[in-house]
Amino acid sequence: MEKNHKQTKTTKPDHTFHLKVTG
Repeated sequence: MEKNHKQTKTTKPDHTFHLKVTG
């Protein structure tokens, strides 16, 4: 999961994903 998170960080939509992950 951590590996996927790192890859998502490189993407732009990761911003929304990160927010959702942090709750």
